[in-house]
Amino acid sequence: MMTMQMVQLDSITESKTNAATRGGDLAELIESVREHGVLQPVLVRPIGDSWELVAGHRRLAAAREVGLTEIPATVRVLSNAEALELQLIENLQRADLHPLEEAHGYVQLLRQNYDTAKIAARIGRSVAYVYDRLKLLALTKPAQKLFREGRFTAGHAVLLARLSPDAQARALDPENKAVFQEEITLLTPEEEDAAERAVDDDPVRWKPRSVRELQSWIDQHVRFDPAAKDVPDLFPETAVVVKAAKEDAEKVVAITHENYVAEEARTDERVIGPRSWRRAEKPCKSQVTGVIVIGPGRGQAFKVCINKDCGVHWAAEHREKARRAKASATGDPKEADRRKREEEKRAAKQVAENAQREQWQAGLPQIVQALATHVAGLTFSPDGPMATRILDGLDMHDVPKGADELLPRGDSAVSFVRHCVFLLLCADLCDRWSGPQAAADIKKAFGFDAVKVIQSVPAAEASPAKLAKKGGA
Repeated sequence: MMTMQMVQLDSITESKTNAATRGGDLAELIESVREHGVLQPVLVRPIGDSWELVAGHRRLAAAREVGLTEIPATVRVLSNAEALELQLIENLQRADLHPLEEAHGYVQLLRQNYDTAKIAARIGRSVAYVYDRLKLLALTKPAQKLFREGRFTAGHAVLLARLSPDAQARALDPENKAVFQEEITLLTPEEEDAAERAVDDDPVRWKPRSVRELQSWIDQHVRFDPAAKDVPDLFPETAVVVKAAKEDAEKVVAITHENYVAEEARTDERVIGPRSWRRAEKPCKSQVTGVIVIGPGRGQAFKVCINKDCGVHWAAEHREKARRAKASATGDPKEADRRKREEEKRAAKQVAENAQREQWQAGLPQIVQALATHVAGLTFSPDGPMATRILDGLDMHDVPKGADELLPRGDSAVSFVRHCVFLLLCADLCDRWSGPQAAADIKKAFGFDAVKVIQSVPAAEASPAKLAKKGGA
């Protein structure tokens, strides 16, 4: 049963189970209530001779601040469990909700006989989104502290939460340059040495790297474990391949495309390097299941052949071996000369590359100064090389297909800047991990309220399936 009525403020008590008591800055809401009154009723339930607030803490607080004596309210008879559920759902819809608070809210819903699919349907998100938010609770205390302080984004946090506590600690160590990196400055060698001696491990002195750079660091330094509990959720195809191999009693081996495996990614189990395996595109008697545990492709699984005697996948190596054996048997001097020339060529190339890198590093301050002078004299055109270079430098990974046509480059520098800002904001908002968090910053800086827009979109139109059909990122 539900009714609408005016309720005296002094007859409303706060609920002990309502976690949304912080509520953020009320200034804007207070001014609205002072001018227009409370437009949206709060939700209360009868408790004896008074009312208990179920939802609408901010509206009630603003009404009290303004000095109102009564407030419009929706009255519903609710059990303790029903009231808690409504409070949790409302709390999860707050625009200023931190992802860690969101995760705790999902945990409480799970205790109310929800599962991840039901939570996703209730809040209009994907199951993967809910899973990633819940996984944030696996962050270590130091990581959670840095996350709450805004030192890195939700995208960083999701990747960190998938790691063991030890790997999280390594990733957060600025010296490893996984999450944080030192600001790049143009210094003389003497100034650079002095700066290095002055820098400590306080992340405040460091800026966050991109989420993509963190993922690259994880790929190179954190060994993938195909037996981990979250593999079916994060790498479903790999989980299927490994499970099938085990059911068929087929050997599963650790492989990599890299010639070198970082020390911290090594275990007692051997990792087979690129010279010792071939992808088994065709079946052979020696094939096994290989799982890339480090480097590019980390987490992928497929059939490989590690038997170098196999004539199907190692035929090219067999031919080269036969050629060399023949040359050695006949005492062909050309073969020895060829090998010597190749070694000398490789050595000379390495020396030249090292010298070039050292010279380049030493000349960077002069290069940058000269570049500044040169660029200052260039003329700008929205279709010219300067504009093209700017656009090439933008991260378009998360921008939906066709979005760049919604706000064209135009024919002036101002319109081009607007075009670039649009693409940057679009990429921030469309990022699966940090989009909702970026919305608050964008509203504050530019006045664009993404939360208000999405609340006006019918649930069916905002579904992942619909977005995919429209060509969304």
